[in-house]
Amino acid sequence: MSVATPVHGTDRRQFVGRAAASGAGVVVGGSAIEAFLPAIAAAHKGGVKERDLEILGAAQIAEALAVTTYTNIINTAPFFAHLESDDQGYLKAAREEEMSHYLLEESVTKKPFSFTTFYYPSQMFADAQTTLNVLVTLEDAFIAAYLRTVHARAARAARRISLVSRLRANSRGDLRVRQVRARLARSA
Repeated sequence: MSVATPVHGTDRRQFVGRAAASGAGVVVGGSAIEAFLPAIAAAHKGGVKERDLEILGAAQIAEALAVTTYTNIINTAPFFAHLESDDQGYLKAAREEEMSHYLLEESVTKKPFSFTTFYYPSQMFADAQTTLNVLVTLEDAFIAAYLRTVHARAARAARRISLVSRLRANSRGDLRVRQVRARLARSA
């Protein structure tokens, strides 16, 4: 699956900086799909868990919202035509990236997105500043959700590692006890 990249090398940070300065740009969706890669990899190996499916379902909603929002900006926002061409290219490429994330998640959940409508604030696609304000808020929420997921997965992994370490330590201790008992039995 290929992801289009901006023609003039605009990255998210540059785009947001210019957008904030001009009041005429947008960013949506976290491109932290990497947070979900362990769950996706497990699913493709047949080891998907119900909790992973729930997390991926929530991520699928976020990606669908991002795709819908970018599409509305590109197709309906009057200010879109006035953006610099590299900013327009960035938004189009970002939409494609979010769509690839959505399709990847859908390949695991095996469920298409069930919602047909998102609700946006008044003037969301008519006023560039409203668009920017809402999308920065969405971006922050998506990032927080992705970070929470990473934290939760890391905490579960740490608990598993701790448990395995304790089991191995106990196992070694049991082995030593058996060795001592065996020596004692031989010497008796």
